[in-house]
Amino acid sequence: MSQTLYRQYRPITFAALFGQDVARTILQNALAQDRLSHAYLFAGPRGTGKTTTARILARAATCENPHTSGGKKGTVFEPCNVCASCKAQLADHATDIVEIDAASNRGIEDIRQLREQAHYLPLTLKRKVYIIDEVHMLTSDAFNALLKTLEEPPAHCLFILATTELHKVPATIRSRCQLIRFERGSEEAITAKLHQIITDKKWDVEAGVAELIASHAQGGFRDAETQLEQLATRFEHLTKASAIDALGITDNKLLEKLLTAFLSSSLTATRDVLAQVESNDHHRAEMLMTALIERVRERLYATPSRTDAELLILTNSLTRLLEGFVLIKGSPHPKLVIESTCYEIAASAQRGITAEQLPALTSAPASTPERVTLPAPLATQVAKGAAVSISPQPVREPKAPVVELRDAAIK
Repeated sequence: MSQTLYRQYRPITFAALFGQDVARTILQNALAQDRLSHAYLFAGPRGTGKTTTARILARAATCENPHTSGGKKGTVFEPCNVCASCKAQLADHATDIVEIDAASNRGIEDIRQLREQAHYLPLTLKRKVYIIDEVHMLTSDAFNALLKTLEEPPAHCLFILATTELHKVPATIRSRCQLIRFERGSEEAITAKLHQIITDKKWDVEAGVAELIASHAQGGFRDAETQLEQLATRFEHLTKASAIDALGITDNKLLEKLLTAFLSSSLTATRDVLAQVESNDHHRAEMLMTALIERVRERLYATPSRTDAELLILTNSLTRLLEGFVLIKGSPHPKLVIESTCYEIAASAQRGITAEQLPALTSAPASTPERVTLPAPLATQVAKGAAVSISPQPVREPKAPVVELRDAAIK
């Protein structure tokens, strides 16, 4: 049975890790200086190499003949991948390397069993290594049981915990581990790996497809490799056009037209561009909304000399797009959410935000839902400096339908 692409091209050395230079440097230096911690916590988005790095670390820590050297780029410490220990681990036959999926083994009994086994010496390797994936899924009781082991770990044990949701890991566990963060892969790093695979497989892929997949993968190497495999299997000659259609990506030119339309307050232009956008299913709608959010954010920081009015329009647009993204998940008509969001931004920009309005907007209390407009007679008296008595007015609540839709989406 042939392996999936991401398993075939899973790195087996630190040098082969794409885009995780910080993690590689920390671990190689610790290995070379014989200062390996008893417990590591790998945290980062899915598909960024946490489990792969844990396996490389396990081999390096138990290798019988590791490759070590030093140079201008730092210390190099690699598993040899040919000794009996390395071969057993590469073949998944090493009894002293235990991988646990905390999503399905999350109870206190599972961790108690781990604690009991950890006290026994390793059978064949230098160390026992426990890799606990998705550790944030453990129950509170299981975390408490694991804490006792991490507080007084057996000298022959190495614990490697991995999580995509660091905030769900108790502080008591985090404080007993050395935290290593895994960042999303850059588009350049993901593109480089995809080009390597395409060249190795000799696939007929049009120029620019690897870059397109990399931008769509949102920093995940595994996602990018899976998407490439699916597309290469489906199309004998993989073109950019077929990749865009299959992945549900909106063309960049169309995205820029839509951005220009609603940010320039043109409702007619916004309507015309939206008529060309394919976003009827949830996946396409979410991808389009994500792309719009990223591009508005880019515009927000692209020009340091923007006026306050421009910044308010962009931040308001960003907020409305984020709200729309949440609503898409619970809406039976995702394209309607995109259309209403874009029209709302265009209408808001059309009303404009003048410099005179800025002080009132920026100094308004957080609890005030909207700016108060004085009636014309009162405004005239205020302008003349006359004393005016204004009776307190009840604060207007947000429209009920909007709140109900958001609550439904979040659930």
